[in-house]
Amino acid sequence: MTQQPVALRCRALVKHFAQQPVVRGVSLVVPAGDILVLVGPSGCGKTTTLRLIAGFERLDGGTIEIDGRIVAEDDHHLPPERRRVGMVFQDYALFPHLTVGQNVGFALGKNQPDRDRISQLLTFVGLPGQDQKMPYELSGGEQQRVSLARALSTRPAVLLLDEPFSNLDAALRAGMRSEVRALLKSSGTTAVFVTHDQEEALLLGDHVGVIRDGQLEQIGTPEDIFHRPQTRFVAEFLGQTRFIAGYVVGDGISSALGHLSSRTTLPVGSVVEIAVRPDDVTFVADEEGNGRVLSRRFTGISYLYQIGLPNEITVQSLQPHEMRMEEGMTVRVYFTADASPPVFYHGHSV
Repeated sequence: MTQQPVALRCRALVKHFAQQPVVRGVSLVVPAGDILVLVGPSGCGKTTTLRLIAGFERLDGGTIEIDGRIVAEDDHHLPPERRRVGMVFQDYALFPHLTVGQNVGFALGKNQPDRDRISQLLTFVGLPGQDQKMPYELSGGEQQRVSLARALSTRPAVLLLDEPFSNLDAALRAGMRSEVRALLKSSGTTAVFVTHDQEEALLLGDHVGVIRDGQLEQIGTPEDIFHRPQTRFVAEFLGQTRFIAGYVVGDGISSALGHLSSRTTLPVGSVVEIAVRPDDVTFVADEEGNGRVLSRRFTGISYLYQIGLPNEITVQSLQPHEMRMEEGMTVRVYFTADASPPVFYHGHSV
């Protein structure tokens, strides 16, 4: 089987600001045509990583290779315009005094605009015949499409997107995610997104990298990252996760929500943490139960319940809208039959 070529390779990237480490040893590989999403809390270093790849910041250590060519290493630093990267900014960064067509054609750097290329790009992003409009005549979503068309105009080896949907309202943001992913996949464009939105990361990425304090905690497919987090931080950051204590017993792990069959090399009696998400937990009304309904929130197709357990422990449970339990009810809470939640010992997966 032919191995997929690599569009972007970063090795041990390091960046300091005012002698403070912002990016600390980040290494990643993005195959050609794939989408990588870097996600993490504000100030974790994800945008700085993107700016290092783009060439807007200089490396303090490491190597960046784009399309088989080293663009940054030691004292070697190619400027952004020589790296074959395209950039889509959070605020669109369109020139207000230029038409849509002129904005798209700006990156081509020609005296005579390539009208066919501009028309092709505007049609590709769903804006055919809009080249004579001014940016202020477009909606936020349309402006973002123009920004995307401009970034694609030079046929970049890697497209970089810095929280491109953060200025859009929730409904438009959801639609743009799907549209942009479909456009990138149909054109075979390699892309690196940056976002702090966990749902967005899981929806957009072929691969997701979780960054914490300048370090890459974990990288993998969305399914791997979500279902098999390697650290407590990743489990907590992705999904509505609560943690309960567990105790290693002879045939698994015992907890307030029941027994989990789990293979572990930890000694019997070891205390672990179990990452519990709403779909791992169910409950029934029971006057002798182990929990109490604290709140119920309607989400449209389901209810999200918050359940109080002894010792001030709370968990959440997602239930179909046909199941309606009142606040204050005493219930018996337990793991669903197919639950296999991640388990952590001193912050790392066991």
